[in-house]
Amino acid sequence: MSNITISPPPKPLSPSKTEPRSEAIVDYLQTDLFNYFSDLYKFLYFIWLRTGGYNTIIPTFASSISTKGSVGSSDYTLLEYTLPAKSLGENGHYIIIEGFGHFAANGNNKRLRLYFGSVVLFDTTSLALNSGGWSIKAQVYRVSSNSQKVVTSVSSSNSLLTAKSFYVSTSQNLDNDIVIKFVANGVANNDIVQEGLIVQNN
Repeated sequence: MSNITISPPPKPLSPSKTEPRSEAIVDYLQTDLFNYFSDLYKFLYFIWLRTGGYNTIIPTFASSISTKGSVGSSDYTLLEYTLPAKSLGENGHYIIIEGFGHFAANGNNKRLRLYFGSVVLFDTTSLALNSGGWSIKAQVYRVSSNSQKVVTSVSSSNSLLTAKSFYVSTSQNLDNDIVIKFVANGVANNDIVQEGLIVQNN
C-alpha cells in the first residue's frame, strides 16, 4: 500500500475576522474536507479490493501441516474442504485447489482422484506407483451458478504418473455447499499419503 497515502484530518474551520464567513465555509468544504474524504475513500476502496471486493466469502484455506494416508484397499477420503454456498458469487470468479503428498515405496497398485462436488476432476487410474511425490492443481472458473470451467495440472517425481494438463466442463450448483476432496485407493495402509490441501480465492 506504499502508493496509497491519506492526509491528516483538516483543522477545524476558523475564518479570520476580515474574511466573509460564507466564503470561508465554501472554501473549507471544497478544499480541505473534500480532499480528505476523497483520500479516505481511495484508501478504503484499495483495502476492499485487496481483500476480495464482492468476492470475500471464500476464506483462504490451508492445511499444509495435515497428513492423512489411505486405509486398506477401499476408497478413502484424504484431506477435504467444503466450499460454502455462493462463494463464487459472480461469473469469472475462480478458486485454486492444490493438493500434494507422496506414494509408498512398494509395488502395490494405487489410485488417486480429485473431486469437485460429484465430479472427478482428475483420476490417476490404478497404477503401480512405487514411491515419489505428487502434486495436483485445479483452477475452477464460474461461468454461471450451474456451470464451471476447470483446468487441472498434475506433476509427480514418479515416471508412471506423467505430467499433464487438461480441461473439463462441470455443472455443479454453486448455490449449494461444494465438497472438495482427494480420494485414495491402495492395498495397504498409507499407500497414498496427502500432506497438504490449499483452497484459495482469486
